[in-house]
Amino acid sequence: MMEELTYLTADSGIHAQELVEIDDAISVEEAPVQQRLFGPFNYTKDIVDAIVEMTQVIPLFDNFDPLQLRVIVSHMQIVRLEAGECLFSEGEEGDETGFIVSGRVKVFKQTQGGQHALVSTLSRGRSIGEMAMIDSYCRSATAITSEPTTMLTLKRKHFDQIVAVDSHTGFAFMKALARVVCLHLRRTSNQYADACEIAGEVTDYSGLMEEMVSISAERTQLEAMAAGRAA
Repeated sequence: MMEELTYLTADSGIHAQELVEIDDAISVEEAPVQQRLFGPFNYTKDIVDAIVEMTQVIPLFDNFDPLQLRVIVSHMQIVRLEAGECLFSEGEEGDETGFIVSGRVKVFKQTQGGQHALVSTLSRGRSIGEMAMIDSYCRSATAITSEPTTMLTLKRKHFDQIVAVDSHTGFAFMKALARVVCLHLRRTSNQYADACEIAGEVTDYSGLMEEMVSISAERTQLEAMAAGRAA
């Protein structure tokens, strides 16, 4: 039987419950002994197929070929949460990434005053906690479901197993995850710039930008003249 995950919150008044990984409807115990089993959880082919189907709503997996995808999903777990469940809390150790198949997750960041500010709402197709595959730092925010949610999760130790089994697939997965992290960073930078503008902390650098464009144009013209003389 699969391992059981327990997600606990920080001292924020947010309640947590114990979660069971996978529905009884696709229990591994029902599989014939002679049937081939996959991954660290001994998934049957039917379970792997079911998880592959779930990944169809997650853009990160669009470019993987069928064999690569089966290697990855055989190391993933299904997690079903009710509304108000805490996936992880700010400050706790993180060791897994989640992919939202259905439902909605709200992300909160604790302020200096001890309040929890809503910084993002994630829905179907989005991922969360990607940095856990890259480093071992503590969670930077708290994630709580706002409605019943189904997720696929991948622990760092199981990603390491993917790399050991198929390094090419492991590299491709990490590259895809890095693209998502970069996208999040760009989005965060835009949000920060907007927040600074609202707070009146933005300096007008339009004159400097115009000067830089003018200098660039002059340099291009000089290079063109030099090239003409050389000819």
